[in-house]
Amino acid sequence: MTVTATIYYNFNDPVTDVQAIKNGTMTDVEVMSDEKVERQINRSGVKGVKSDKLSYAYNQGDKKMDYGVSGYDSHDLNENTFYVRKGTAYNLGDIGNYLWGRGMAELGISLPIALSGADYNNMTRGKAQKTAIYDMGPGTYGSPGFFDSQADQRAITKGYYSSPKQKSMINNKSESLTKSIYLN
Repeated sequence: MTVTATIYYNFNDPVTDVQAIKNGTMTDVEVMSDEKVERQINRSGVKGVKSDKLSYAYNQGDKKMDYGVSGYDSHDLNENTFYVRKGTAYNLGDIGNYLWGRGMAELGISLPIALSGADYNNMTRGKAQKTAIYDMGPGTYGSPGFFDSQADQRAITKGYYSSPKQKSMINNKSESLTKSIYLN
C-alpha cells in the first residue's frame, strides 16, 4: 500500500524562491523535524552559554551560529532544498535565519536585539559574507542593502517564537496576567 500526503506551505521569500524553482536550483522539499532543528541548535552551543550571551552571539554569528553554512558543512542541510516549518518553506539561507532567531531566543536575547543584530551584520559584514551556497541562480541573491531583507527578518522572528524557551516565557506571562486579572 502506498501512502501519500499533500503538504501545503507558503514561501518565506516568494519572489526569490519561485525564481530559484524556475532556475532549476531548488529541487527538494523537506518537512524539517523538531529533532533536526534541535540538532542545529545543539551544534551551535547556545544552550551551554551561561554568561556574556550577547558576545557569544556576536562572536559566533559567522561561525557556529551561521546555521545555514554550518548545517551545510555538516551535511545536515542541502542547498537545493526547501525546509518546511509550521507551514512556511525556507531556502537554505532563510532556514539559517530561522535558526538564528531560535538560537537568540535560546540565549535569552530579546527579539528586537536579535533583529537589530541581523541588520548590523548586514551593514558591516554583508558583502564579505557572500556565500555560493546561498546563490540559487539569476535573480535570487538579492540586491545589496543597508538593512537585512524583510524575508530574513520574518524568518528570524518565526524562528525566535518557535523556541520552547520563548514559548515558556510567553505562557508564564500569560498565566501571571490571567491570575492578576482574576485575583483583583
